[in-house]
Amino acid sequence: MKDIGAATKPFPIPAICLTSRRAARLAGVSLLLLASALYLLTLDDGLRVGELLGGDLITHQYAQVLGRPANAPGYPVYSMLGWLWFRIGRAALPLFNPTQVLSLFSTLWALMALAVLYLVLLEITHVWPLAWLTAGFYAVTYFFWYYAVTTEQYASAVFQTLLFVLWAFRWEKARADRYLRYSALNAGFALSNLVSVLFIVPGLLLFYLIQEPGLLRRRRLLVQAAVLALLPLTSYFFVYWAGRAHPDWSGIAWRGGGWFWQFLSTEQGRSELTWSFGGAPLDYPWLMLAELTPGVCLAGLAGVMLLGKPRALLIYPTLVIYLLFSYIDRFGNWYQVIMPMYPLVLLGFAGLLDALLRRLPAARRTSALLLLSAGMIALIALRTAANYPHVDQSRRPDDDAVPLAHALLKDAPAYGALIYGTTEEMAAVQYLTVVWGERADITPANTHQARQWLAGGDPRPLYVTVQAVALFQQEVGQPAAWWSAGAHLVEALRQPRWELTQPPDIPAGCAPVPGLELIGLDVLPADPGFLHLALYWRARRPLPDMTVSVRPLQADAYLWLGGTLAAQDHPPAWNAYPFSRWRPGEVVRDDYIIGLPAGAQVDGLEVLLYQPGDAGELGKCRLSLPRQS
Repeated sequence: MKDIGAATKPFPIPAICLTSRRAARLAGVSLLLLASALYLLTLDDGLRVGELLGGDLITHQYAQVLGRPANAPGYPVYSMLGWLWFRIGRAALPLFNPTQVLSLFSTLWALMALAVLYLVLLEITHVWPLAWLTAGFYAVTYFFWYYAVTTEQYASAVFQTLLFVLWAFRWEKARADRYLRYSALNAGFALSNLVSVLFIVPGLLLFYLIQEPGLLRRRRLLVQAAVLALLPLTSYFFVYWAGRAHPDWSGIAWRGGGWFWQFLSTEQGRSELTWSFGGAPLDYPWLMLAELTPGVCLAGLAGVMLLGKPRALLIYPTLVIYLLFSYIDRFGNWYQVIMPMYPLVLLGFAGLLDALLRRLPAARRTSALLLLSAGMIALIALRTAANYPHVDQSRRPDDDAVPLAHALLKDAPAYGALIYGTTEEMAAVQYLTVVWGERADITPANTHQARQWLAGGDPRPLYVTVQAVALFQQEVGQPAAWWSAGAHLVEALRQPRWELTQPPDIPAGCAPVPGLELIGLDVLPADPGFLHLALYWRARRPLPDMTVSVRPLQADAYLWLGGTLAAQDHPPAWNAYPFSRWRPGEVVRDDYIIGLPAGAQVDGLEVLLYQPGDAGELGKCRLSLPRQS
């Protein structure tokens, strides 16, 4: 059987234009349009709180939003292009939220990778349906699809790897030096992005030298290639500049310029890299078999031999290096190479199908191609159905990061405020304020900043989340007073408040216990099925600790929700500010969020106080409210 590839003659089925260049171009456009539609349908549009706490995904998002290097060694080209894309995307795509715009950067790389894969396949077979179906199959493989819709740089690695292959195959036909220069420049960009792309270089050297051994004696060409390879490395000036401007970004202690070399050498990453084997799961080889299917995978590995000796010397060593690298003992390495491994195997698969078709009599080739196409379409449909539920990142109910931040900021903290909360809450607030650009005046406060505030070193108002009050009191200290600020926040005060800045919506003027006056309340907007009340108290004398129970009424009767009294009980300010700490004359706000039964028409309110641990009431008062549906 003859080698296929650069010397292959056009496939002789003129009746349906299977070798038409115009038809091939139109098919390529349709491939990208269909892939775009699929990726947009499954595009990541939100994150889980856990994803904000670390990892490459959130690191790349902040790098692109802030124009800063990503984790070491900084991925300067990817980060700078991502920064530019984010600004263009935010202006040009108003219907997409910021997470979607960031995810679309990966989609762009994936579509470019698919386009190059299709072009490479057309270098192997002039029968464009084979190229189209093979590229379409790769488009729905799990890892490629997943990283086409989420914020990661792996799709760019596939693009760069396939560019190496495309330039090599075209050089093989034309022997034009420009393709060698393109490859040198691409190598430089790999050094400025994901360095594991360069694992293909040994195979490339074999490919070129076996066909032109004198290449290494062409000094002018070698100098040109070296200059082109070094040119993209100037992007690391961006890493140095950003590190000097923001030394906190590097994650390495600032010691003159030495931090820069430590950062580029990925000191932290090398500490994780033990150079022992066992990094990837033991079932790693079977993962590729399961995804590509055993038939496609084995046919692809066998078909590489049919591409010709030079191309086989390019692909086989690269696959071996990928496999060895995957098992080096550092978690995550195998993700860097499994995505470009798939298309290299699929090149052999397409070559094998092309060779089989050419062995058939001309009269039988069309029917054979239709049969192969039907099988490939079925395979694509099966992979799509199997991967879609796992890959789909749109409208996920567990994407809780932005809703959590929205809930906290719904309490409308004052302009320029600090917010102190749990690690998860602060990660969510930072994501919303920095990446989404909402309430950019708000600053998530760490323990050091909170201590500075408590010592009087920061004039900004400080809010603490309800979940973090106990942590604040333990790690930071106790402010002079607390003021409930809504459903999720309490405000820390350096001095108690003695007067209300504005009168409450509903004056009360009742004293449920001696020395304590309920001076009014507000009925605030709430989610459907809930009643949100803000009570305002004034202490007339020192008070014992008590629990407040707020109970909505309808026609002077209690409401019941699922057999339980519709009410909410807690000490003042979400348990942050017990009565015993109040000073005479002090005014305190106290919020309650109460679930209501369907169809309830609240027209009254009972406020009852009792001693903690004692069911007996100490006092109560009842108020009329405007009817609340």
